[in-house]
Amino acid sequence: MKKLWYIVPALLGLAAGYWLWHYVLVGQKSARGYIPGDALLVVESTELQQPPTRLLPHQVQLTDISLLESAAAQLTRLQAALADSQVVNSFLREKRITYSLHSEGRDQLSFLVYIPLRTNADGPFLERLQKLVGNGVRAYRHTFDNVQLTDVVDAQSQPLFSYFLTKNYLIISQSGLLVENVVRQIKRITPPAKREKTNVLTSGTRLWFDQEKLGAFLPGLYQPPSGESALDEWLSGISVFNFSINEVRNLIRAESVDAQGEAPDALRVLNKQEPQAMGCTELVPNHTAVLYHVSVSDAEQLKSEVGRRLNDDLRTIREDLSDRFRVETDSMYNHLTGEAALCQMESSNLGRGGRVALVKIKNGRSCLDWLDYQAAKIHLEDKQPRYEETYGDYTIRQINAPELPALWLGRLFAGFPGSSYYTLLGDYLLLGSDVQALRTLLNDYRSGNVWSNAARAQELLRVARPAQFTAIATVDKSWYGWVGNVRSGWLASMERSEESLRRLNLWMWQSTFADGKFSTALTAMKGGGGTNPNLLRRLFLLKTIPLEKPLIRRPFVVKMSPNSPTEIFVQSVGNEVTQVEGGGRSPLKIALSGPLASEPLAVDYFGNGQTQYLLLAADRYHLLARNDSTRYELLSSNRFSPLAPGNYSLAGGPPGNQQQLTLADTEGQLYTLSKTERTLRRVNRLPAYSHVISPVQVLQLNGKPHLILLEGLGKLNLVNAFGQPLTAFPVVLKTRFDSPAFLETGSRESDVLLQIVSVQGELMKINLKGQMVERRQLFRASKETEFRLLLEKTGHDWLLTSITGNTLTFLDKQGKVLFVADNAPPASTTIEYYNFGADVRVICLTTNKGTWLYNLRGQPLTERPLTSKFPVVVRYAEQYNKLFLYATTDKALEVWTVKIR
Repeated sequence: MKKLWYIVPALLGLAAGYWLWHYVLVGQKSARGYIPGDALLVVESTELQQPPTRLLPHQVQLTDISLLESAAAQLTRLQAALADSQVVNSFLREKRITYSLHSEGRDQLSFLVYIPLRTNADGPFLERLQKLVGNGVRAYRHTFDNVQLTDVVDAQSQPLFSYFLTKNYLIISQSGLLVENVVRQIKRITPPAKREKTNVLTSGTRLWFDQEKLGAFLPGLYQPPSGESALDEWLSGISVFNFSINEVRNLIRAESVDAQGEAPDALRVLNKQEPQAMGCTELVPNHTAVLYHVSVSDAEQLKSEVGRRLNDDLRTIREDLSDRFRVETDSMYNHLTGEAALCQMESSNLGRGGRVALVKIKNGRSCLDWLDYQAAKIHLEDKQPRYEETYGDYTIRQINAPELPALWLGRLFAGFPGSSYYTLLGDYLLLGSDVQALRTLLNDYRSGNVWSNAARAQELLRVARPAQFTAIATVDKSWYGWVGNVRSGWLASMERSEESLRRLNLWMWQSTFADGKFSTALTAMKGGGGTNPNLLRRLFLLKTIPLEKPLIRRPFVVKMSPNSPTEIFVQSVGNEVTQVEGGGRSPLKIALSGPLASEPLAVDYFGNGQTQYLLLAADRYHLLARNDSTRYELLSSNRFSPLAPGNYSLAGGPPGNQQQLTLADTEGQLYTLSKTERTLRRVNRLPAYSHVISPVQVLQLNGKPHLILLEGLGKLNLVNAFGQPLTAFPVVLKTRFDSPAFLETGSRESDVLLQIVSVQGELMKINLKGQMVERRQLFRASKETEFRLLLEKTGHDWLLTSITGNTLTFLDKQGKVLFVADNAPPASTTIEYYNFGADVRVICLTTNKGTWLYNLRGQPLTERPLTSKFPVVVRYAEQYNKLFLYATTDKALEVWTVKIR
């Protein structure tokens, strides 16, 4: 009997324990107890289920963060299934809902959502949930591990979500597999997800994440491109941050303060540098996708820190430069001062980017002389050709030393694998990873298309603080570059999320050491610029400038310097060249000897670092130049043999009063312009040429200009300034051409390729040895279809077009269709392509019905076509997000604007 006193309480205790486990630890446990242990992050929020606030396009809310939007999107599936938003909203109101993110398979991320239940209040919702049939959806119930699960599909049998109920939670997910994992978690009592430190997003939303799991997961999602492998070393280290949306709702900001010892090791290179404000924004081009900026207040300290942390590869490069070429890379620290920045130029599915380092220096001339001397020492030993060209006002040279910026500033500035191309701009030494990247920066600088004039960039920079390290990314300009490095299995997921991921399109990361603390701030800004959607695409007439006489060619719109205003010059009947201003005032008016034979050509004629414009009349050339800060003058030459009207190209030459310039026309004729005698003489006419396709491209080889001449009948030639062809040229291609060649440059001459497309649609790449590197046929719809290469206005990008009858098709470089324009008869259609940046690429299509502007998705940028006597001139102002359009009538010049984003 005594045994029963022991056995019965023991049995009752076991029963009570089972009841306690089942109903309290299982049925009544918190959402944390249900989360499978492989969760990458966990969010708890009382806000994400709230209906979205009505905001202006540029204002931000939590769901603008793609991750949180994806979590909240699970709840919208409930509304879609029940077709009763009032019942669903009442069910979700004021609940603290938990979301956990999991990797489902190898190429999918999905959320599990844990919604707490209230005993009585949730009855109407649960009743509706159990009776989904008849609302255009169907529910399929099945048992998994003795637990009833329900899969809900829409009218097209597409999955909406799966769910099951516990005593106190509704657990749902778009993924049925993840719901089954929760059942496994309950049955097997596996360890729940590890709880990391809380990150406060807002007062009602908190986030936890597991750094170890994220660190193991991310390499499978993204492969950093060459030269960016060091970036994670600079951005790692944050464990806890506080999150806020500012009062005007245009910025999202996350901040963290840690002990100085918590800083990433790579960042400690800068911990003794004084935080500096960013002073180089007047040089940072709008083609920049990502900018990295570091402070340099103590160059000697930087030399010590960088030298100590160089990895084995960079250390080997430095030792090789020292031992083999006697290059003293450390001497550069004698010139460094203030700051250094790296511009990662935009890369897209339509073109490649590059890198340009901006290094502030004490004495430009001294630094340039030092670098020229080091380049000459390397050249003396390796015998490799050195590139040199005059590009506008700037002389670009090459130093055959790999990863030079990284040797001075650390691995973050890697990405210059073969050599660096350099020039001087004010107080900054510019080093490009390739020639085109440097040209793009100089182009943007000269036209004022820089961050200091960009409204969105300035809005973000106003909240920036002086810091040792700053990184700023423009998502629009870096999207294609990032997607290009996503592992193939994840591409579809990234493309589906493109719109939400690009919504916050400006990101700034700043790291600062001060008072023994390491502070980090991450700031995000939404795109849109506050533009009223009703104003987009609408044409506004900014001003009408009356003309005394009708024009005989399109206006010439020019900026003489980065900070000068845009100025307009026209040539009217009587061959008068006039500078026009509002109200018809003409500060400059002069009669030429005849009509201009070509578009004006930019040149540093006097070798003084300033731009002048060469105007070619029929028998005289003229030079348009500033003589002071406000006035222009026209300097004329002696008379020479008449020039035929056409499209002339300037081959250029080193600046200086004793030098000559070479020009080429579309008939294969070369001319030498003597600066001292101020004459223009024909050198010779190249034999066996009928008509060269314009514009003639210029290639610099060994510092000397060469011209790419492509004849319509299929002859490709590469000649020097005296008409002498390069070895292996001309190349006879035995096919017809009706569009120019595109010049693809690289770090070495062997990388230079000539890209051409035949009328029949053959894409060809030819190297400087005259060898066919690539030849492939584009899809040709019919025998009548003809192809052309569409060169961008500045020559640094290109597209393809094909035309069949009156149907015009635009294609990317791979031949993929971008969009189609109907009713474009070839005889009366003019096409121009402007590339103002990855997010502002404009096709200008003119027919006899007017001029339409399109983006590369084929969307019109204007509400209607613009009529103009001559082709419309297009300019872009980043600070206003506007295109400025210059149209003409017989009596006036009209300046129109259109807001495009």
